Amino acid sequence: MDVEAVRSIVEAGVPVANNQVQFSLLDRRPVNGMVQYCQQHGIKLFSYGSVAGGLLSDKYVEAPKHGLFGQAKYTPVDLNTSSLKMYWNVVKRFGGQELWRELLQVLQQVSQKHSVSVANVALKWVMQQGDGNTVYPIIGLRSTAHIEDNARVLQLQLDSADMAAIDAVLQQAQGPKEDVYSFERCS
Repeated sequence: MDVEAVRSIVEAGVPVANNQVQFSLLDRRPVNGMVQYCQQHGIKLFSYGSVAGGLLSDKYVEAPKHGLFGQAKYTPVDLNTSSLKMYWNVVKRFGGQELWRELLQVLQQVSQKHSVSVANVALKWVMQQGDGNTVYPIIGLRSTAHIEDNARVLQLQLDSADMAAIDAVLQQAQGPKEDVYSFERCS
């Protein structure tokens, strides 16, 4: 539900314990009001897509190869699931492949500083939004290695330098900028 829908339910006297939204470094629409509203009303915000189906992971970190005319070339992303196709649409709204790859480079630098994975940094960034007690990522686990890796995020604390480095890339993002679910409802 978007902010207006949650507000309507709360104002009707229905207790709301939580809301579930897509929220990641690529899709920061919840910071456009949802995080703040949930924080003010004691509503937990469960986020899905916080690593964008793996697009915000070490798997996709690579330096560009340069083509004949100097343009950056990357290994093609295999969009073999409907989820990856959905998250790739978010990448396009965010600013495209070049900006996504730039973000991955910064996330890798931060991850190396803290000896964690890129996915850990992406998850922790989401968790640190708001007061630290409002946003809870829902994490998909495909193996015991994912369990072990994701447990590291609980010990990670992104400092102001980390957040500033990430924010420098985010400031270049084109979108998505509306309320949650805004472009999904228009498609």
